Amino acid sequence: MDNLDFSNRGQSLIGQKMFSILDQAKDYEKSGRVIKHLELGEPDQYAPGRIINKTITSLLEHKVGYAPSGGLNSLREGLASYYSKNFKKNFSAENIAISPANLLIYQLLELICNSSDQVCIFTPGFPTYFAAAKYIGLNISEVSLESSDNFHLKFEHV
Repeated sequence: MDNLDFSNRGQSLIGQKMFSILDQAKDYEKSGRVIKHLELGEPDQYAPGRIINKTITSLLEHKVGYAPSGGLNSLREGLASYYSKNFKKNFSAENIAISPANLLIYQLLELICNSSDQVCIFTPGFPTYFAAAKYIGLNISEVSLESSDNFHLKFEHV
């Protein structure tokens, strides 16, 4: 097979700029420059010892595998309790889903938008909003949030 032709949607996939920024930052580090990484949100700290120990224990006890698709119920219940207490509203585990951000953003846009719908995406913002919206054929309007306004949305900008 000489060439693999991608579908129109496959051709619309875009990478996330933050990975090329990370590559450039790593090149700067190799040349001796000190870089504070803000591009991916990758932690520069180690996980607390209790988390590492619990992970090791779980591995040794063969307590690994797939979690429920909505996330661990004990975690969802804990989060529901926390948000109910702190926001004075009733939340239950059924209101909480634990999943990677990229997948949730894509699925949310697929659920609530039709191809060619118009969406506003705030900038600066998480690059996945742009990638997912473009992939499913949405028309994107960028709305700038300015540092001079503490990144608060102003109605006239929409």
